[in-house]
Amino acid sequence: MDGTRPRKRIARVHRERGFTLLEVIVALGIVSLVIIAIFEQMALTTRTATALREAALASWVGQNQIAEFRLGETFPEVSEFNGEVEYANTRWRWQAVVSETGVEDLRRVDVDVALAERPDNVIRSVSGFLTPPAQAATSGGWPDGAGAVQGTPEDPRATPGQPGQPVNPGDPGADPGRVPGEDGEPAEDES
Repeated sequence: MDGTRPRKRIARVHRERGFTLLEVIVALGIVSLVIIAIFEQMALTTRTATALREAALASWVGQNQIAEFRLGETFPEVSEFNGEVEYANTRWRWQAVVSETGVEDLRRVDVDVALAERPDNVIRSVSGFLTPPAQAATSGGWPDGAGAVQGTPEDPRATPGQPGQPVNPGDPGADPGRVPGEDGEPAEDES
């Protein structure tokens, strides 16, 4: 032979490059954390939406109870009241406390509202003020809620102008063709 050493053929192993076990475990760990975070956020969003819905409905239940006190035929005494009502396919428990305000014929009402199955967990508290029920109006005009028609001699808060002149020009009791000074009524001084 020619004195040179034969070259050894180095067998090259063609290895396909892939992920190692460690890389796969780390990737699965990261994906797992992301999925857990997404599910926790979804659960939080659902709880928040439910709490907001309950708070809005409880507020409406409380406001409805105050409206019922206002529309009642009697002025409620200083006391506590409670009851249950169904609203939006849910049973609600409410408790109202009527208290003095220091102003004559004005009372404060505080209504606490909770779900009927959890009456100790108050969801919303609503407050309002009550005045005695209005008396029926005895003459034309729009009732102002205080028992007299605004602008009539019976109303001590009569508006400036002729007694009996309606506050609302569209008042059914108004005579749009009437001019002050006609029919023996004194005309206003313009001086």
